Amino acid sequence: MNWILLAGLVRDPANALEQAKQIRRLMDKGLVQGSVFSTWHGEFERYPEVREAFLAIGTVLVECPQPTLRFPGHILHQSLSLQWGLEHIPANVRVLRIRPDIVPMNELIDYVLGGDWLTRDYGLGLEPTAYSHRVWAHSGLVGWPFYLNDILFYGYKADIARLSNVDLKHEYLYSELAPEQFYHLGPIAAVNPVLDLYARVQRNKHSASENRRLTQLLWDSDFWYDVLYAQAKELLSNYVVGFMDPSIIYSEPQQAPLRDLSLREVLSPDSTIPFMHTNPVIGSPDFHSLNWAYAVVNDSFRSDETSTRLNAAKDRSLGQVTDNAYAYAEEIRQAFPHYQGPVRPASEGLYYRPHKHLNIQAQASDEYAKKLEEEINHLRRQIG
Repeated sequence: MNWILLAGLVRDPANALEQAKQIRRLMDKGLVQGSVFSTWHGEFERYPEVREAFLAIGTVLVECPQPTLRFPGHILHQSLSLQWGLEHIPANVRVLRIRPDIVPMNELIDYVLGGDWLTRDYGLGLEPTAYSHRVWAHSGLVGWPFYLNDILFYGYKADIARLSNVDLKHEYLYSELAPEQFYHLGPIAAVNPVLDLYARVQRNKHSASENRRLTQLLWDSDFWYDVLYAQAKELLSNYVVGFMDPSIIYSEPQQAPLRDLSLREVLSPDSTIPFMHTNPVIGSPDFHSLNWAYAVVNDSFRSDETSTRLNAAKDRSLGQVTDNAYAYAEEIRQAFPHYQGPVRPASEGLYYRPHKHLNIQAQASDEYAKKLEEEINHLRRQIG
């Protein structure tokens, strides 16, 4: 049984109305059995046509008070609207979380909702480590572990609740965490110490040229090979990605072309392998399947220095990883002098933790100020 959960602001009423049409189509096909739309107080009053369209298809409408704190990417707001929306969905069903404001669903989602992608083993011999079943995600970025697109994700209700229950201490514990990583990296880092270490020294996306420089630095670091292998294995264990059946993605015909390439070529910013797209804005590839992760875990690359170092990382993962992530942070600092890492040697035996600007803001507390802030935000969204 599938339910759809829309969570967040309307912003674009035309887009929200198209989502309602798509939900009706999916219900008529028997792929979806119910839906919930969770947003903030006053949002349905502001868009009555959206309210009526969703009531007409039987959607449960939920209005919540806004939190008084604002986190990066409004992740706290997103988390709360998700949690309150989940309360109105039956137990043990699969939930497709979508945003009402961007990228309407289309027929591609039918393959995901109509299949058994979350429960199959795919011959991997890997069980989920962070969830009860695998979670489906739209796409992601290789250079930032578990930076998975928040436009759409799909999983069993308990697992969606798990990833949406964001741990807010990560804002001050981890380094330059992207909003999407609050969802997906948090549960994984809790079970994988390598990724937990990396999150403490990660450098977030900047300009394309700087990201390319960072990519060069990564390939010279043994710690990055540990991270790369850990990321690939945890993705295969806990996720399926993209709109093609994973059993096809992991098949020999799909893997064979990768055997003629080096690991570095597959994951380069200019990668041309199927389902890997170069993002010119950030100078790093984004992936729309886990073909590369399967190849990483199964060593499906041309033999060279990078494959040798990756195999060494696999061997380390079987024992205890002893690499010091803070030493890696020092490498980053030498390449990027303005980088504010989590630890800096001050003198022998003394370490200094630089001030980290927390992306947390208090919102207006009295009713008049709240209303004024809501109207300002509404006007800003209308302007674009």
